[in-house]
Amino acid sequence: MSNETELIQLQEKNKKLQTRVRRLSEDKANLYLTHHLMEILIVGEDIEIMLKNLMVGLCECVGGTDVEVYYWDEQNLHYANLQGIRVILNTIEDPLIAEIFEHQKFIEKDRSVTNAQLMSTATSVAWDWVIPLIINQQIIGAIKVSNMLGSAQMRTYLAPFFQHLALLLNNQLKTKAAEVANQAKSDFLAIMSHEIRTPMNAMLGMNEMLLSPDLVESDRIKYATIALKSGNNLLVLLNDILDLSKIETGKVSLEKLNFRPCELIQELCLLFKKSAENKRLELNSNCMIKKNKVYLADRNRLQQMLSNLITNAIKFTEQGAIYISISEISCDENNAILEFSVQDTGVGIAEDNRAKLFKPFSQLDSSTTRHYGGTGLGLSIVRQLSHLMGGKAGCESVLKQGSRFWFQVTAKVVPIDELSLPKNSSTKDFDSSVDQENSLSNDKLRFTLQQQQTMIQMWQELDGLLKKSLFSSIAHFKKINQMLSNSIISKELLVLSDLINTMCFKDARTYIQEHGLVKKLEEEFSDNE
Repeated sequence: MSNETELIQLQEKNKKLQTRVRRLSEDKANLYLTHHLMEILIVGEDIEIMLKNLMVGLCECVGGTDVEVYYWDEQNLHYANLQGIRVILNTIEDPLIAEIFEHQKFIEKDRSVTNAQLMSTATSVAWDWVIPLIINQQIIGAIKVSNMLGSAQMRTYLAPFFQHLALLLNNQLKTKAAEVANQAKSDFLAIMSHEIRTPMNAMLGMNEMLLSPDLVESDRIKYATIALKSGNNLLVLLNDILDLSKIETGKVSLEKLNFRPCELIQELCLLFKKSAENKRLELNSNCMIKKNKVYLADRNRLQQMLSNLITNAIKFTEQGAIYISISEISCDENNAILEFSVQDTGVGIAEDNRAKLFKPFSQLDSSTTRHYGGTGLGLSIVRQLSHLMGGKAGCESVLKQGSRFWFQVTAKVVPIDELSLPKNSSTKDFDSSVDQENSLSNDKLRFTLQQQQTMIQMWQELDGLLKKSLFSSIAHFKKINQMLSNSIISKELLVLSDLINTMCFKDARTYIQEHGLVKKLEEEFSDNE
Protein backbone atom coordinates (compact mmCIF):
# COMPACT_ATOMS: atom_id res chain seq x y z
CA MET A 1 0.00 0.00 0.00
CA SER A 2 2.80 2.34 0.89
CA ASN A 3 4.55 1.55 -2.38
CA GLU A 4 1.45 2.52 -4.34
CA THR A 5 1.15 5.77 -2.37
CA GLU A 6 4.78 6.63 -3.03
CA LEU A 7 4.31 5.82 -6.72
CA ILE A 8 1.32 8.16 -6.94
CA GLN A 9 3.24 10.91 -5.15
CA LEU A 10 6.19 10.47 -7.51
CA GLN A 11 3.86 10.66 -10.52
CA GLU A 12 2.32 13.87 -9.19
CA LYS A 13 5.75 15.37 -8.57
CA ASN A 14 6.76 14.32 -12.07
CA LYS A 15 3.71 16.04 -13.55
CA LYS A 16 4.47 19.20 -11.58
CA LEU A 17 8.07 19.11 -12.76
CA GLN A 18 6.95 18.61 -16.37
CA THR A 19 4.51 21.50 -16.04
CA ARG A 20 7.23 23.68 -14.52
CA VAL A 21 9.74 22.70 -17.22
CA ARG A 22 7.15 23.42 -19.92
CA ARG A 23 6.36 26.77 -18.33
CA LEU A 24 10.04 27.64 -18.03
CA SER A 25 10.53 26.61 -21.64
CA GLU A 26 7.64 28.84 -22.70
CA ASP A 27 8.97 31.67 -20.57
CA LYS A 28 12.40 31.24 -22.11
CA ALA A 29 10.93 31.14 -25.60
CA ASN A 30 8.76 34.20 -24.92
CA LEU A 31 11.71 36.10 -23.49
CA TYR A 32 13.78 35.14 -26.51
CA LEU A 33 11.06 36.29 -28.88
CA THR A 34 10.67 39.56 -26.99
CA HIS A 35 14.44 40.07 -27.06
CA HIS A 36 14.39 39.38 -30.81
CA LEU A 37 11.67 41.97 -31.33
CA MET A 38 13.64 44.52 -29.34
CA GLU A 39 16.68 43.90 -31.51
CA ILE A 40 14.92 44.49 -34.81
CA LEU A 41 13.56 47.88 -33.69
CA ILE A 42 16.72 49.85 -34.36
CA VAL A 43 16.47 53.40 -32.99
CA GLY A 44 17.19 56.04 -35.59
CA GLU A 45 15.87 54.07 -38.56
CA ASP A 46 13.28 55.60 -40.89
CA ILE A 47 9.74 55.09 -39.62
CA GLU A 48 8.80 52.99 -42.68
CA ILE A 49 11.76 50.65 -42.12
CA MET A 50 10.90 50.41 -38.43
CA LEU A 51 7.28 49.45 -39.19
CA LYS A 52 8.32 46.86 -41.76
CA ASN A 53 10.78 45.24 -39.33
CA LEU A 54 8.13 45.30 -36.61
CA MET A 55 5.50 43.53 -38.72
CA VAL A 56 7.90 40.88 -40.00
CA GLY A 57 9.24 40.31 -36.47
CA LEU A 58 5.76 39.92 -34.97
CA CYS A 59 4.84 37.33 -37.61
CA GLU A 60 8.05 35.43 -36.88
CA CYS A 61 7.42 35.50 -33.14
CA VAL A 62 3.67 35.03 -32.70
CA GLY A 63 2.55 33.78 -36.11
CA GLY A 64 -0.60 35.03 -37.78
CA THR A 65 -1.77 35.74 -41.30
CA ASP A 66 -1.36 39.52 -41.17
CA VAL A 67 -0.08 42.37 -39.02
CA GLU A 68 -1.66 45.83 -39.32
CA VAL A 69 -0.41 49.06 -37.80
CA TYR A 70 -2.55 52.17 -37.24
CA TYR A 71 -0.98 55.43 -36.01
CA TRP A 72 -1.82 59.13 -35.85
CA ASP A 73 0.50 61.57 -37.59
CA GLU A 74 -0.35 65.26 -38.13
CA GLN A 75 -4.06 64.63 -37.42
CA ASN A 76 -4.18 61.88 -40.08
CA LEU A 77 -4.72 58.19 -39.31
CA HIS A 78 -2.07 56.18 -41.18
CA TYR A 79 -2.45 52.49 -42.01
CA ALA A 80 0.25 49.93 -42.88
CA ASN A 81 0.14 46.15 -43.23
CA LEU A 82 2.43 43.22 -43.96
CA GLN A 83 1.48 43.20 -47.66
CA GLY A 84 3.05 46.64 -48.13
CA ILE A 85 -0.13 48.71 -48.23
CA ARG A 86 0.35 52.27 -46.91
CA VAL A 87 -2.67 54.62 -46.90
CA ILE A 88 -4.26 57.46 -44.94
CA LEU A 89 -7.70 56.47 -43.65
CA ASN A 90 -10.68 58.79 -43.70
CA THR A 91 -12.83 56.39 -41.67
CA ILE A 92 -12.17 53.35 -39.44
CA GLU A 93 -14.01 50.35 -40.90
CA ASP A 94 -12.58 47.60 -38.64
CA PRO A 95 -14.87 47.38 -35.55
CA LEU A 96 -12.02 46.09 -33.34
CA ILE A 97 -9.86 49.12 -34.21
CA ALA A 98 -12.78 51.47 -33.59
CA GLU A 99 -13.30 49.80 -30.20
CA ILE A 100 -9.67 50.06 -29.14
CA PHE A 101 -9.44 53.76 -30.04
CA GLU A 102 -12.55 54.33 -27.93
CA HIS A 103 -11.70 52.21 -24.86
CA GLN A 104 -7.88 52.00 -25.14
CA LYS A 105 -7.76 48.44 -23.75
CA PHE A 106 -6.19 45.24 -25.08
CA ILE A 107 -8.58 43.10 -27.17
CA GLU A 108 -8.28 39.34 -27.68
CA LYS A 109 -10.83 37.61 -29.86
CA ASP A 110 -10.68 33.89 -30.61
CA ARG A 111 -11.67 32.36 -33.90
CA SER A 112 -11.68 28.85 -35.30
CA VAL A 113 -8.67 27.71 -37.30
CA THR A 114 -11.00 26.61 -40.11
CA ASN A 115 -12.42 30.14 -40.43
CA ALA A 116 -8.89 31.52 -40.30
CA GLN A 117 -7.98 29.26 -43.29
CA LEU A 118 -5.02 27.78 -41.39
CA MET A 119 -4.21 24.12 -42.13
CA SER A 120 -2.27 21.39 -40.26
CA THR A 121 -2.10 23.20 -36.93
CA ALA A 122 -1.79 21.59 -33.52
CA THR A 123 -4.52 23.77 -32.06
CA SER A 124 -8.12 24.32 -33.10
CA VAL A 125 -8.24 27.97 -32.00
CA ALA A 126 -6.51 31.11 -33.30
CA TRP A 127 -6.65 34.61 -31.86
CA ASP A 128 -6.93 38.16 -33.15
CA TRP A 129 -4.96 40.55 -30.98
CA VAL A 130 -5.43 44.32 -30.97
CA ILE A 131 -2.89 46.17 -28.84
CA PRO A 132 -3.17 49.90 -28.03
CA LEU A 133 -0.06 52.08 -28.20
CA ILE A 134 -0.41 54.59 -25.37
CA ILE A 135 1.74 57.53 -24.27
CA ASN A 136 0.75 59.49 -21.15
CA GLN A 137 -2.77 58.04 -21.22
CA GLN A 138 -3.22 59.14 -24.82
CA ILE A 139 -3.52 56.57 -27.60
CA ILE A 140 -1.23 57.27 -30.56
CA GLY A 141 -1.90 54.08 -32.49
CA ALA A 142 -2.77 50.39 -32.43
CA ILE A 143 -1.45 47.06 -33.74
CA LYS A 144 -3.63 44.20 -34.91
CA VAL A 145 -2.29 40.65 -35.32
CA SER A 146 -4.75 38.37 -37.14
CA ASN A 147 -5.06 34.58 -36.65
CA MET A 148 -2.25 34.33 -34.11
CA LEU A 149 -1.36 30.80 -32.95
CA GLY A 150 1.07 31.65 -30.15
CA SER A 151 0.54 31.10 -26.45
CA ALA A 152 -1.89 33.40 -24.67
CA GLN A 153 0.74 33.91 -21.95
CA MET A 154 2.76 35.90 -24.48
CA ARG A 155 0.63 38.92 -23.62
CA THR A 156 2.39 39.25 -20.27
CA TYR A 157 5.82 39.18 -21.87
CA LEU A 158 4.95 41.42 -24.81
CA ALA A 159 3.24 44.13 -22.73
CA PRO A 160 6.55 45.90 -21.88
CA PHE A 161 7.62 45.55 -25.51
CA PHE A 162 4.52 47.35 -26.78
CA GLN A 163 5.06 50.09 -24.19
CA HIS A 164 8.61 50.47 -25.51
CA LEU A 165 7.28 50.42 -29.08
CA ALA A 166 4.85 53.25 -28.29
CA LEU A 167 7.75 55.38 -27.03
CA LEU A 168 9.86 54.62 -30.11
CA LEU A 169 7.00 55.37 -32.51
CA ASN A 170 6.15 58.61 -30.72
CA ASN A 171 9.80 59.72 -30.86
CA GLN A 172 10.00 58.83 -34.55
CA LEU A 173 6.88 60.86 -35.32
CA LYS A 174 8.15 63.86 -33.34
CA THR A 175 11.56 63.66 -35.04
CA LYS A 176 9.90 63.44 -38.44
CA ALA A 177 7.62 66.39 -37.67
CA ALA A 178 10.58 68.48 -36.48
CA GLU A 179 12.57 67.64 -39.62
CA VAL A 180 9.60 68.52 -41.85
CA ALA A 181 9.03 71.79 -39.96
CA ASN A 182 12.70 72.77 -40.22
CA GLN A 183 12.76 71.96 -43.92
CA ALA A 184 9.54 73.92 -44.45
CA LYS A 185 11.02 76.94 -42.66
CA SER A 186 14.20 76.70 -44.72
CA ASP A 187 12.17 76.51 -47.93
CA PHE A 188 10.01 79.39 -46.71
CA LEU A 189 13.05 81.60 -46.05
CA ALA A 190 14.35 80.82 -49.52
CA ILE A 191 10.97 81.73 -51.01
CA MET A 192 10.70 84.87 -48.88
CA SER A 193 14.14 86.09 -49.92
CA HIS A 194 13.02 85.80 -53.54
CA GLU A 195 9.56 87.30 -52.95
CA ILE A 196 10.97 90.32 -51.09
CA ARG A 197 13.94 90.85 -53.38
CA THR A 198 11.83 90.84 -56.56
CA PRO A 199 9.57 93.84 -55.77
CA MET A 200 12.44 95.65 -54.05
CA ASN A 201 14.60 95.34 -57.17
CA ALA A 202 11.70 96.50 -59.32
CA MET A 203 11.11 99.54 -57.11
CA LEU A 204 14.79 100.50 -57.05
CA GLY A 205 15.16 99.96 -60.78
CA MET A 206 12.07 101.98 -61.70
CA ASN A 207 13.00 104.83 -59.35
CA GLU A 208 16.43 104.96 -60.91
CA MET A 209 14.81 105.18 -64.34
CA LEU A 210 12.55 107.99 -63.10
CA LEU A 211 15.65 110.07 -62.30
CA SER A 212 16.62 110.11 -65.97
CA PRO A 213 16.56 113.75 -67.22
CA ASP A 214 15.35 112.86 -70.74
CA LEU A 215 12.31 110.87 -69.60
CA VAL A 216 9.11 111.36 -71.62
CA GLU A 217 5.71 111.56 -69.92
CA SER A 218 4.50 108.13 -71.10
CA ASP A 219 7.63 106.40 -69.78
CA ARG A 220 7.39 108.29 -66.50
CA ILE A 221 3.86 106.98 -65.95
CA LYS A 222 4.91 103.46 -66.97
CA TYR A 223 7.89 103.31 -64.60
CA ALA A 224 5.96 104.88 -61.72
CA THR A 225 3.11 102.39 -62.22
CA ILE A 226 5.51 99.45 -62.01
CA ALA A 227 7.14 100.92 -58.89
CA LEU A 228 3.73 101.45 -57.22
CA LYS A 229 2.52 97.94 -58.04
CA SER A 230 5.76 96.46 -56.74
CA GLY A 231 5.38 98.47 -53.55
CA ASN A 232 1.81 97.23 -53.10
CA ASN A 233 2.94 93.62 -53.63
CA LEU A 234 5.65 94.06 -51.02
CA LEU A 235 3.14 95.60 -48.59
CA VAL A 236 0.75 92.66 -49.01
CA LEU A 237 3.60 90.27 -48.35
CA LEU A 238 4.73 92.06 -45.20
CA ASN A 239 1.14 92.30 -43.94
CA ASP A 240 0.74 88.52 -44.34
CA ILE A 241 3.92 87.89 -42.35
CA LEU A 242 2.83 90.27 -39.58
CA ASP A 243 -0.67 88.80 -39.47
CA LEU A 244 0.66 85.26 -39.13
CA SER A 245 3.08 86.36 -36.42
CA LYS A 246 0.31 88.09 -34.46
CA ILE A 247 -2.01 85.10 -34.76
CA GLU A 248 0.62 82.58 -33.61
CA THR A 249 1.56 84.74 -30.60
CA GLY A 250 -2.10 85.32 -29.68
CA LYS A 251 -1.93 89.08 -30.20
CA VAL A 252 -4.75 89.38 -32.72
CA SER A 253 -7.88 91.10 -31.42
CA LEU A 254 -11.17 90.83 -33.27
CA GLU A 255 -13.13 94.02 -33.95
CA LYS A 256 -16.75 92.92 -34.08
CA LEU A 257 -19.05 95.05 -36.23
CA ASN A 258 -22.50 94.64 -37.71
CA PHE A 259 -22.41 93.41 -41.30
CA ARG A 260 -24.65 91.93 -43.99
CA PRO A 261 -23.09 88.90 -45.74
CA CYS A 262 -24.83 89.68 -49.03
CA GLU A 263 -23.27 93.15 -49.12
CA LEU A 264 -19.84 91.69 -48.34
CA ILE A 265 -20.00 89.22 -51.23
CA GLN A 266 -21.19 91.94 -53.64
CA GLU A 267 -18.31 94.21 -52.68
CA LEU A 268 -15.77 91.45 -53.21
CA CYS A 269 -17.23 90.58 -56.60
CA LEU A 270 -16.82 94.22 -57.66
CA LEU A 271 -13.30 94.29 -56.26
CA PHE A 272 -12.13 91.16 -58.11
CA LYS A 273 -14.18 91.62 -61.26
CA LYS A 274 -11.34 93.15 -63.25
CA SER A 275 -8.80 90.53 -62.13
CA ALA A 276 -11.13 87.77 -63.30
CA GLU A 277 -11.85 89.53 -66.59
CA ASN A 278 -8.12 89.92 -67.25
CA LYS A 279 -7.88 86.10 -67.29
CA ARG A 280 -11.23 85.73 -69.10
CA LEU A 281 -12.80 83.97 -66.13
CA GLU A 282 -16.43 84.15 -65.04
CA LEU A 283 -16.94 85.44 -61.51
CA ASN A 284 -20.23 84.27 -60.02
CA SER A 285 -21.64 84.67 -56.52
CA ASN A 286 -24.50 83.24 -54.50
CA CYS A 287 -25.60 84.52 -51.10
CA MET A 288 -27.97 81.98 -49.55
CA ILE A 289 -28.83 84.35 -46.69
CA LYS A 290 -31.59 86.97 -46.64
CA LYS A 291 -30.32 90.34 -47.83
CA ASN A 292 -31.40 92.23 -44.74
CA LYS A 293 -30.04 89.71 -42.22
CA VAL A 294 -27.33 91.20 -40.01
CA TYR A 295 -24.61 89.49 -37.96
CA LEU A 296 -21.97 90.64 -35.50
CA ALA A 297 -18.40 89.55 -36.36
CA ASP A 298 -15.06 90.94 -37.52
CA ARG A 299 -16.10 92.04 -40.99
CA ASN A 300 -12.62 93.20 -42.01
CA ARG A 301 -11.08 89.84 -41.13
CA LEU A 302 -13.83 88.00 -43.00
CA GLN A 303 -13.15 90.14 -46.04
CA GLN A 304 -9.42 89.41 -45.72
CA MET A 305 -10.02 85.66 -45.46
CA LEU A 306 -12.43 85.52 -48.38
CA SER A 307 -10.13 87.75 -50.46
CA ASN A 308 -7.28 85.28 -49.89
CA LEU A 309 -9.41 82.42 -51.23
CA ILE A 310 -10.59 84.43 -54.25
CA THR A 311 -7.04 85.56 -55.06
CA ASN A 312 -5.83 81.94 -54.99
CA ALA A 313 -8.75 80.78 -57.12
CA ILE A 314 -8.02 83.38 -59.81
CA LYS A 315 -4.28 82.67 -59.64
CA PHE A 316 -4.62 78.90 -60.12
CA THR A 317 -7.44 78.93 -62.69
CA GLU A 318 -6.59 79.37 -66.38
CA GLN A 319 -10.07 78.91 -67.80
CA GLY A 320 -13.61 78.45 -66.58
CA ALA A 321 -15.21 80.20 -63.63
CA ILE A 322 -14.94 81.18 -59.97
CA TYR A 323 -17.95 80.66 -57.70
CA ILE A 324 -18.24 82.54 -54.38
CA SER A 325 -20.96 81.57 -51.93
CA ILE A 326 -22.07 82.35 -48.37
CA SER A 327 -24.54 80.21 -46.43
CA GLU A 328 -25.86 79.73 -42.92
CA ILE A 329 -25.01 76.22 -41.69
CA SER A 330 -26.93 76.41 -38.42
CA CYS A 331 -28.59 79.04 -36.26
CA ASP A 332 -30.15 79.46 -32.84
CA GLU A 333 -31.52 82.49 -31.00
CA ASN A 334 -28.11 84.05 -30.42
CA ASN A 335 -25.47 82.63 -32.77
CA ALA A 336 -25.12 81.26 -36.25
CA ILE A 337 -22.43 79.30 -38.06
CA LEU A 338 -21.68 80.91 -41.42
CA GLU A 339 -19.81 79.16 -44.23
CA PHE A 340 -17.87 81.11 -46.86
CA SER A 341 -16.62 79.16 -49.87
CA VAL A 342 -14.81 79.74 -53.15
CA GLN A 343 -14.92 77.11 -55.89
CA ASP A 344 -12.82 77.14 -59.05
CA THR A 345 -12.19 75.09 -62.19
CA GLY A 346 -8.42 75.29 -61.82
CA VAL A 347 -5.52 72.86 -61.53
CA GLY A 348 -6.88 70.95 -58.53
CA ILE A 349 -4.85 69.32 -55.76
CA ALA A 350 -3.80 65.69 -55.28
CA GLU A 351 -5.18 64.00 -52.16
CA ASP A 352 -1.74 63.37 -50.62
CA ASN A 353 -0.90 67.09 -50.88
CA ARG A 354 -4.00 68.51 -49.21
CA ALA A 355 -2.60 68.08 -45.69
CA LYS A 356 0.11 70.65 -46.53
CA LEU A 357 -2.30 73.35 -47.66
CA PHE A 358 -3.15 75.09 -44.40
CA LYS A 359 0.27 74.83 -42.75
CA PRO A 360 2.42 77.94 -42.31
CA PHE A 361 5.65 78.08 -44.34
CA SER A 362 4.26 75.41 -46.68
CA GLN A 363 3.55 75.18 -50.40
CA LEU A 364 2.79 72.07 -52.43
CA ASP A 365 6.18 72.18 -54.16
CA SER A 366 8.81 74.63 -55.29
CA SER A 367 7.49 74.61 -58.86
CA THR A 368 4.27 76.18 -57.57
CA THR A 369 6.24 79.17 -56.30
CA ARG A 370 8.21 79.52 -59.52
CA HIS A 371 5.13 79.34 -61.73
CA TYR A 372 2.49 81.19 -59.71
CA GLY A 373 4.46 83.13 -57.08
CA GLY A 374 3.35 83.66 -53.51
CA THR A 375 4.53 82.57 -50.10
CA GLY A 376 1.93 80.02 -49.00
CA LEU A 377 0.88 82.09 -45.98
CA GLY A 378 -2.65 82.97 -47.10
CA LEU A 379 -4.36 79.66 -46.35
CA SER A 380 -2.61 79.34 -43.01
CA ILE A 381 -3.94 82.76 -42.04
CA VAL A 382 -7.45 81.74 -43.17
CA ARG A 383 -7.40 78.58 -41.06
CA GLN A 384 -6.03 80.22 -37.92
CA LEU A 385 -8.43 83.18 -38.14
CA SER A 386 -11.37 80.80 -38.61
CA HIS A 387 -10.31 78.93 -35.45
CA LEU A 388 -10.02 82.27 -33.65
CA MET A 389 -13.60 83.05 -34.71
CA GLY A 390 -14.97 79.74 -33.45
CA GLY A 391 -14.92 77.85 -36.73
CA LYS A 392 -12.74 75.78 -39.04
CA ALA A 393 -11.42 75.66 -42.62
CA GLY A 394 -11.09 72.96 -45.24
CA CYS A 395 -10.80 71.98 -48.87
CA GLU A 396 -12.27 69.52 -51.37
CA SER A 397 -10.42 69.07 -54.64
CA VAL A 398 -10.07 66.87 -57.71
CA LEU A 399 -6.77 66.99 -59.58
CA LYS A 400 -7.03 68.83 -62.93
CA GLN A 401 -10.73 69.56 -62.33
CA GLY A 402 -10.83 72.22 -59.63
CA SER A 403 -11.07 72.90 -55.91
CA ARG A 404 -13.48 74.22 -53.32
CA PHE A 405 -11.98 76.05 -50.34
CA TRP A 406 -14.21 77.00 -47.43
CA PHE A 407 -14.14 78.31 -43.89
CA GLN A 408 -16.76 78.53 -41.17
CA VAL A 409 -17.08 81.10 -38.38
CA THR A 410 -19.45 81.67 -35.50
CA ALA A 411 -21.27 85.02 -35.62
CA LYS A 412 -23.84 86.60 -33.36
CA VAL A 413 -27.28 87.13 -34.89
CA VAL A 414 -28.30 90.79 -34.57
CA PRO A 415 -32.07 91.23 -34.00
CA ILE A 416 -33.83 93.81 -36.15
CA ASP A 417 -35.03 95.78 -33.11
CA GLU A 418 -31.40 96.40 -32.07
CA LEU A 419 -30.67 97.85 -35.51
CA SER A 420 -33.48 100.38 -35.15
CA LEU A 421 -32.13 101.65 -31.81
CA PRO A 422 -28.49 102.56 -32.41
CA LYS A 423 -28.05 104.29 -29.02
CA ASN A 424 -28.71 101.03 -27.22
CA SER A 425 -26.37 99.06 -29.45
CA SER A 426 -23.11 97.83 -28.01
CA THR A 427 -21.27 97.85 -31.31
CA LYS A 428 -18.66 100.42 -32.19
CA ASP A 429 -20.17 101.36 -35.52
CA PHE A 430 -23.38 102.70 -33.92
CA ASP A 431 -21.64 104.34 -30.98
CA SER A 432 -19.29 106.27 -33.21
CA SER A 433 -21.93 107.25 -35.76
CA VAL A 434 -24.00 109.41 -33.43
CA ASP A 435 -21.51 112.26 -33.50
CA GLN A 436 -20.87 112.16 -37.25
CA GLU A 437 -22.65 114.38 -39.72
CA ASN A 438 -22.83 111.48 -42.11
CA SER A 439 -25.21 109.47 -39.89
CA LEU A 440 -25.27 105.70 -40.32
CA SER A 441 -28.51 105.20 -38.47
CA ASN A 442 -30.73 106.03 -41.43
CA ASP A 443 -28.27 105.25 -44.28
CA LYS A 444 -28.45 108.82 -45.67
CA LEU A 445 -25.82 111.43 -46.37
CA ARG A 446 -26.13 114.51 -44.15
CA PHE A 447 -24.17 117.27 -45.90
CA THR A 448 -24.88 120.96 -45.64
CA LEU A 449 -25.40 122.88 -48.88
CA GLN A 450 -21.84 124.23 -48.69
CA GLN A 451 -20.47 120.73 -48.11
CA GLN A 452 -22.40 119.47 -51.12
CA GLN A 453 -20.90 122.18 -53.31
CA THR A 454 -17.44 121.37 -51.98
CA MET A 455 -17.95 117.69 -52.75
CA ILE A 456 -19.00 118.37 -56.36
CA GLN A 457 -15.98 120.64 -56.74
CA MET A 458 -13.72 117.84 -55.43
CA TRP A 459 -15.09 115.51 -58.11
CA GLN A 460 -14.36 118.11 -60.78
CA GLU A 461 -10.80 118.44 -59.47
CA LEU A 462 -10.43 114.64 -59.52
CA ASP A 463 -11.53 114.59 -63.16
CA GLY A 464 -8.79 117.08 -64.01
CA LEU A 465 -6.14 115.07 -62.14
CA LEU A 466 -7.20 111.84 -63.83
CA LYS A 467 -7.19 113.48 -67.23
CA LYS A 468 -3.54 114.47 -66.72
CA SER A 469 -2.71 111.05 -65.14
CA LEU A 470 -1.28 112.70 -62.05
CA PHE A 471 -0.35 110.58 -59.01
CA SER A 472 -2.02 113.08 -56.70
CA SER A 473 -5.28 111.51 -57.94
CA ILE A 474 -4.76 108.71 -55.42
CA ALA A 475 -4.64 110.95 -52.34
CA HIS A 476 -7.44 113.18 -53.68
CA PHE A 477 -9.76 110.23 -54.28
CA LYS A 478 -8.98 108.83 -50.85
CA LYS A 479 -10.49 111.95 -49.26
CA ILE A 480 -13.62 111.64 -51.40
CA ASN A 481 -13.98 107.95 -50.63
CA GLN A 482 -13.81 108.53 -46.86
CA MET A 483 -16.52 111.19 -47.01
CA LEU A 484 -18.85 109.05 -49.14
CA SER A 485 -18.51 105.73 -47.33
CA ASN A 486 -22.28 105.58 -46.80
CA SER A 487 -23.35 106.87 -50.18
CA ILE A 488 -25.55 104.98 -52.64
CA ILE A 489 -22.53 104.89 -54.96
CA SER A 490 -20.33 103.15 -52.35
CA LYS A 491 -20.16 99.96 -54.45
CA GLU A 492 -19.02 101.91 -57.52
CA LEU A 493 -16.42 103.59 -55.32
CA LEU A 494 -14.89 100.18 -54.58
CA VAL A 495 -14.29 99.58 -58.28
CA LEU A 496 -13.04 103.12 -58.73
CA SER A 497 -10.65 102.72 -55.80
CA ASP A 498 -9.16 99.61 -57.38
CA LEU A 499 -8.66 101.40 -60.72
CA ILE A 500 -7.05 104.50 -59.21
CA ASN A 501 -4.82 102.60 -56.77
CA THR A 502 -3.49 100.48 -59.63
CA MET A 503 -2.71 103.65 -61.65
CA CYS A 504 -5.40 103.00 -64.30
CA PHE A 505 -6.25 106.70 -64.41
CA LYS A 506 -7.82 106.77 -67.89
CA ASP A 507 -10.00 103.74 -67.10
CA ALA A 508 -11.06 105.38 -63.83
CA ARG A 509 -12.10 108.58 -65.61
CA THR A 510 -14.06 106.60 -68.19
CA TYR A 511 -15.74 104.59 -65.41
CA ILE A 512 -16.89 107.80 -63.66
CA GLN A 513 -18.37 109.16 -66.89
CA GLU A 514 -20.03 105.93 -68.06
CA HIS A 515 -21.70 105.32 -64.69
CA GLY A 516 -22.66 108.94 -64.14
CA LEU A 517 -21.34 108.96 -60.60
CA VAL A 518 -21.44 112.75 -60.14
CA LYS A 519 -25.02 112.89 -61.40
CA LYS A 520 -26.04 110.07 -59.04
CA LEU A 521 -24.43 111.93 -56.16
CA GLU A 522 -26.28 115.16 -57.00
CA GLU A 523 -29.58 113.24 -57.10
CA GLU A 524 -28.78 111.70 -53.71
CA PHE A 525 -28.15 115.17 -52.28
CA SER A 526 -31.54 116.32 -53.62
CA ASP A 527 -33.38 113.30 -52.18
CA ASN A 528 -31.93 113.87 -48.73
CA GLU A 529 -32.75 117.56 -48.45
